[in-house]
Amino acid sequence: MTPDEIKTLRKELECTAKELAGVLGVEQATVFAWERGELFPTKRYVDQMVALRAAGAGAVPKTPKTRARGAASVHPSAPLPRASGSPLDALADPILWQIVRKVIAHPSLWEDVTRLAVRYTDPASPSPSLVPAPAVSGRGGSGTETDGDG
Repeated sequence: MTPDEIKTLRKELECTAKELAGVLGVEQATVFAWERGELFPTKRYVDQMVALRAAGAGAVPKTPKTRARGAASVHPSAPLPRASGSPLDALADPILWQIVRKVIAHPSLWEDVTRLAVRYTDPASPSPSLVPAPAVSGRGGSGTETDGDG
């Protein structure tokens, strides 16, 4: 689905990006990124949008408009909504891959995430004990590390 098709879909459904995002289980920023062509929806989301188009404007619940100032917003660290709750669903989330790219591109972010990750259990690990993460300085393959033999 192209960016223009997503914009057209929102017009057909008479919904905001936030409302469409809510139905799809993604962040509003993701819908905007799709519309700008910065990200592209996976097949799962394209299929959902095709089904919404077929169902018509009533398929997307409308958010009542309010003029409340200072309304609370979702904190960026809040868990992302998931349709089925399966950890594998996260792999289809474009936000995950945006985060991965940022972690890889920014060494200080890599260090922060590595320090944070040590506190959490690995769902793929059969053992609850955590192995400390290797030193971040070895990440770049600088060749300055020694193995003790020389």
